[in-house]
Amino acid sequence: MWGALPATIILRNNDKTLNKETKNRYHQKLRLLTNVDIPTKERELEDPLEAIQKFNSCIDYLRQRTRDKAKYSLIFNENVSYGQARNLLGLKTFGLTICSILIAIQLFSIYKNYGVGLNISAVPIFEIISVIITVLFLSFWIFFVSAKQVYNAGVNYSKALLESSEHIE
Repeated sequence: MWGALPATIILRNNDKTLNKETKNRYHQKLRLLTNVDIPTKERELEDPLEAIQKFNSCIDYLRQRTRDKAKYSLIFNENVSYGQARNLLGLKTFGLTICSILIAIQLFSIYKNYGVGLNISAVPIFEIISVIITVLFLSFWIFFVSAKQVYNAGVNYSKALLESSEHIE
């Protein structure tokens, strides 16, 4: 979706998510931990695919070293949030479709049973509440579930993963 994993994007020299000093510190630590020759800005521009492979190798190393859920609970929790955001985005079309169909059925049922007009007092409260809840779910799918939400969750996970490099020996 973005051309690389969020953690890889953050490690790239042209990305501004992290401040320069923090990124340099992570690059140095990853070089020591993995023996991967972290690309300079110039080398990354010359061969971006090789740079991505090297950064991915570092990320793979960090993921392998931070599997302990108790010791790295922040990473685990951020990964769960990232996975949830990705899954919700994958289900967005389905969620929108179901909510839209349900609202149409609910409104048709109200129309059929209680007629046209604005006499809402004739409609039982549970049917009104049902429509309101469905509209809230529809709003959730429209306004909350987005690619930006997935990216932000990925960035939070990536930051937690990269921070762990400073605690690995």
